Amino acid sequence: MPPVRPCAMNRRFVEQGLARELWIRFLRQSLLIFFSPCLLAAPISAQIRIPLTVQEAIYPGMDPTPRTQAPLTVGIPLPESAGIRSAAELGLEGTHAGQFRILGWWPNGNAKWVLVDAQTDVDSKGTNNRLVLTAGHGSFGGEPLAKDFPAKIEVNTGVAEFVIRKSRFNLLDSVTVHNKQFIKPGTSQGLVLTGPAPNETVCGVCKTVYSSSNDAASKLEIEENGPLRVVVKAMGAHKDIRGNVYMRFTVRMTFYAGKSYVKLTSSLRNADESTSRFNSAFKGFASYEAQLSPALSVPKSFSFGSHASPVGGVFQGAEDAYLYQAYSRNLEHAHWSQVEPSEDSGGHREQVKSYISRKSSPEKPDGWEYEQEGYRVNLGNETVARGTRDQAVAGWGDLRDSSGAGVLIGVQELSAFWPKSLEFRSGGSDVRIGIWPVHNTKPYYQAWPQYSTHDLWLDFHDAPLESPGQEFSQLQHFLVGRAPLAHYNDTGVFPFALMDPAEEDAYYQSIGAGCCVADVRPTVFRYYYWSQSGEENQSDLRWAYLMQWLARGLPGRYLTAGNFYRFAADQAFPRSDGFEWRKHAASELDYWGFPSVQSFNRLEGHRPWVDQNHAHWYGMTDYYFLSGDETIRDALLDGVKDRFLNAQAKLNNGSLGSARAVGCALMGFARLYEFLQSIRDPDAEALLSVADNVLRREVLPELKLNGFGDAPIGISRLRGLYGNAANTVRYRMVSDVRVAQTFLHSILIEGVWEYAQARGPLWSGYEELMDLTYGLGQWALNEMFVDTGELPSSGFRYLIFLDYPNSQKDNPDFHVSALGNVMFPFFIIHELTGGTNWRDRFEIALRKSSQSLGEDWPRLANYGVTVVAHAVLHPESRPRLVDVPLQIKADGRGGVELSWAAPENALHYKLKFIEDRKLVDWLGFDPVQNAFRLDPYRYCPWFAARNLPDLPDPAPAGSHEKLLLDGMNPAKSWDYVLRVYLPQEKTVAPVSQ
Repeated sequence: MPPVRPCAMNRRFVEQGLARELWIRFLRQSLLIFFSPCLLAAPISAQIRIPLTVQEAIYPGMDPTPRTQAPLTVGIPLPESAGIRSAAELGLEGTHAGQFRILGWWPNGNAKWVLVDAQTDVDSKGTNNRLVLTAGHGSFGGEPLAKDFPAKIEVNTGVAEFVIRKSRFNLLDSVTVHNKQFIKPGTSQGLVLTGPAPNETVCGVCKTVYSSSNDAASKLEIEENGPLRVVVKAMGAHKDIRGNVYMRFTVRMTFYAGKSYVKLTSSLRNADESTSRFNSAFKGFASYEAQLSPALSVPKSFSFGSHASPVGGVFQGAEDAYLYQAYSRNLEHAHWSQVEPSEDSGGHREQVKSYISRKSSPEKPDGWEYEQEGYRVNLGNETVARGTRDQAVAGWGDLRDSSGAGVLIGVQELSAFWPKSLEFRSGGSDVRIGIWPVHNTKPYYQAWPQYSTHDLWLDFHDAPLESPGQEFSQLQHFLVGRAPLAHYNDTGVFPFALMDPAEEDAYYQSIGAGCCVADVRPTVFRYYYWSQSGEENQSDLRWAYLMQWLARGLPGRYLTAGNFYRFAADQAFPRSDGFEWRKHAASELDYWGFPSVQSFNRLEGHRPWVDQNHAHWYGMTDYYFLSGDETIRDALLDGVKDRFLNAQAKLNNGSLGSARAVGCALMGFARLYEFLQSIRDPDAEALLSVADNVLRREVLPELKLNGFGDAPIGISRLRGLYGNAANTVRYRMVSDVRVAQTFLHSILIEGVWEYAQARGPLWSGYEELMDLTYGLGQWALNEMFVDTGELPSSGFRYLIFLDYPNSQKDNPDFHVSALGNVMFPFFIIHELTGGTNWRDRFEIALRKSSQSLGEDWPRLANYGVTVVAHAVLHPESRPRLVDVPLQIKADGRGGVELSWAAPENALHYKLKFIEDRKLVDWLGFDPVQNAFRLDPYRYCPWFAARNLPDLPDPAPAGSHEKLLLDGMNPAKSWDYVLRVYLPQEKTVAPVSQ
């Protein structure tokens, strides 16, 4: 059939959509790409006023502490309409100084994300509401703190001077506070790794010293420089005295105006190119330490924070004092103690290789007994304090001379990141932070190609600290900030709207669902079993935690998300130093595009790479913009990017294998594309071509089912479900029976929808993709939902056979379930039609999930619940799609005239057509009888029909509109359905009883 063509092409709806801003959420972004030359010619005067709420990063069980002029670093989105083009156009009220850096841009060149630095007070409640981000003249309050010289970088904070040398990097070459010198040039060793002999990787005898200070080729750069904060980035290799390289390092040192402390973010890197067995080995070592040599007078004394009162003493000579943290349960994620399947290199599933030797012990709560547990404080050979695995230390140590001058050292959440040590050796002349301490009875192995990142603190003080514990607590529990909830929604930087917590909680309570979301003690992730079954592993709950932080101000959830994404940055994807995995030959990569090299020593460590069915990592992109954590950006660019840009990887060429795997992949493509586009990465567009290949192979084909379609994988145009030949079970005596599950489709719906939004409504494939996603939702809400009028027997069916009748006898999984991660079918119906006639079914699913999970429901409640609740209470957030009566006249020669009366307030038309069948909303397939209610040879579901492109704009209300088509084969019968989007008014949704 020749292509169907409207006789008159009319694209005025683009301009109309721009003016009204009532059409699809991302239309404005796409239009601004189209009209960017106009915007560049007539810049908008920047007008912003964004109040900020500042809080301490504390969590349940901790008391707030008043602070004076404490640092704050926070990422804040800017509306595209603000017209901010550079950091020099920003200002900050409520503080004496401010610092700004643009993290991301809108497509038209306006700033999208800005990193804001300030110093501010918090009250006895641990909060501050006086800061306001405004238009202004850029960073203010002083000159940049750092100066770059040929051989060094100097940082002057006003109270302290730090010198960092470029060659032979030794952390801090010189430190002076108020004219008192604490570190003298050339005395410190920097980062010191004790490993095997050169060219060996097995840690039998590990006594060779590989130090950062032996690397004459180390590099140093100022990554950020302003009046409030400086970040100096050092990169180099750990070398022995003959220059042999063992592993590499990256250290970011953060300095603050008016402060004499520095935060060290240390990344131990084992991600060299796989050109030798040495390069690709899991590398063993006995210890890895940050070493400094303070210039303090005698006598010297020390104290360490324990789980109770500080423990201290006085040095009598050259004895050592140290705190050693062995195994601790503090903030532990459950996967660390879980007994996993034996390693499976094909699925990247490996058992935990504990950093401290352990053995199975049924008597222990977690099933394990560790060779070393709890902590101890030693002075010389005497242990002066101990604690159990359940008693977490404060994480600091303080060394001082008789005047009280000294250095406070610590590790972020030290107990949770065991093993760790804080050490004052040789009578206090040698200060060490044991990132991987020497006191362990077994060696460590750094997995390849992975990183290991930790945050350390050094606080130099020229007078006694009134309370070292409180001083370190304020470093460790830094300030965090957020904008008003409505601001995030107005900027549109997130895929879904944030919801007012009071409104959301009142709704849950009104329908008898669990309530309410509260803060949590953060979790630290040392290992993650990506293939773990269960409800909490079917979405990125850490991203939900970020959204709950922004909406509700729950710092423990923010910290949990940050811990997870830092873990994912180090371990979830293969890293690559100076090369790209995607450029390797296919024979050197597995079906993920990950290296297939069998690493030497690989049984000595674990490498928990993501799997395709539970790859819920994608909140990393938003966490980067909210935090400005450059370690996350590094991982996105040399780890995640390799996975999704590898056009030859099998997972990008039709091998994902299930609905949820496709959904996860598309969410990854969408989020990574928007990240790359925001940072102006030239690979952003190339990413879309890889993603489109996934669509062509695994989403767009018509699934062969019920006599229609010809593809083994894709979406049925009759029933709206997704099928894949790999998604099978054994049925009686028949093998390879195809099945489908509701929760898997929910994940797919989210992924397809997010990708469609990333591409935008002006993309040629947008309409088809949205229609297919709508079909997926219709399938779930019709074929898979049961409403008997009684809650126990109502809800979504768990699993159906696609090709056979279903009964509880033949298919035990045909029962209704209480899963909570089945919410996106509701969401997509509202997104495409503006309708909420599914509300009763949603509330059934919500109550069932809440009752099933009990007290755990608020913990596991993912953002899918919130976005559907928002649609229930705010149906006006989407325009309503309604039928328009249509008159049809055919001339018998292929010409067809369609005419109608223009509705009032019409926004945009959607016209579908089909040949030789009648368009209906749904065919009514019954999975029990394995039969259609309507004959699929006579009827076609609306979502599956073709869209007529380039429709004219709606005329004024009541106008007689006419559209002439040609090329319509007169030998065929044609059916047309015209629908129009109308704005909905805000109403108060009735409360369910």
